[in-house]
Amino acid sequence: MTMTSDRTPHQAISSSTYPDDQLYLLKLCLELQVEALLLALGSSAVASHGRRPQEGRPAGAPSAADLPWEKWLVEDLDLACALTRDCVDDGIPLPSSMGLVGTEGATGVVESLAARYSAMATVVGEMLDRTDARTHGHAVARLVEARERCVERLDMLLGESPEAAAERLFSPAEPGHYLG
Repeated sequence: MTMTSDRTPHQAISSSTYPDDQLYLLKLCLELQVEALLLALGSSAVASHGRRPQEGRPAGAPSAADLPWEKWLVEDLDLACALTRDCVDDGIPLPSSMGLVGTEGATGVVESLAARYSAMATVVGEMLDRTDARTHGHAVARLVEARERCVERLDMLLGESPEAAAERLFSPAEPGHYLG
């Protein structure tokens, strides 16, 4: 199918919108975009912390604190989503870093995602048990927020509590199990 200039971004795109000899490059672009998104996320956190950029910055280049990190993060997430849809539309296997296993179908993806939320809920719970709310109020608030998010996701995905999901998904627990 040839793309025409009157097509809007919201119109449906049929499969094979990219030339066959560019499908690998599309997957590579998606992988690079996901990496760029993560790099921008980390850099935005460092820049918002007020740290100065390292020496060796090219003359005339803006400082990290002057870059539009939030705008870039939103745009990069949108582009990553669009590239992912394009890969799916053209039948290109998604990068392994996305953790999707096509042969398991939707159930496998739900289980994989639930396993990650369950592991995170368990780790965050352990962190909460060891963190003093009086001296580390901000950390406790962030951990509570993270745990609540995991609980919500697990309820939506499995209809289970983090404890029930962990028992089912990770029994018996082994040291280092949550590290992959």
